[in-house]
Amino acid sequence: MTINDLKIDIITAVNQLSDISVLKEIKRSISSNAFGKSNSTSVWKNADVEIREGVSFDQLLKEQGYKKITFSEFTSNSLSNDWEVSLDTLLSNSN
Repeated sequence: MTINDLKIDIITAVNQLSDISVLKEIKRSISSNAFGKSNSTSVWKNADVEIREGVSFDQLLKEQGYKKITFSEFTSNSLSNDWEVSLDTLLSNSN
């Protein structure tokens, strides 16, 4: 897909919209990122989280649903799954 194909797809999708609130939101989003400049502060603003003190490591593990797994279990699980992309393809795309 080329950049022009993407632009045409976006224009087509916007032309099919009839909800004014959605259109206003799209306009606001485009205006805030005018001329392709990304608003990096909003990305970091969304990453802000409340820092809690006095939480034990065990409490965090329980809250996050941590399940202990051994290396052999991990290896067994990873080898038994069919991967959509080969390791060589992943490694070549990582550069």
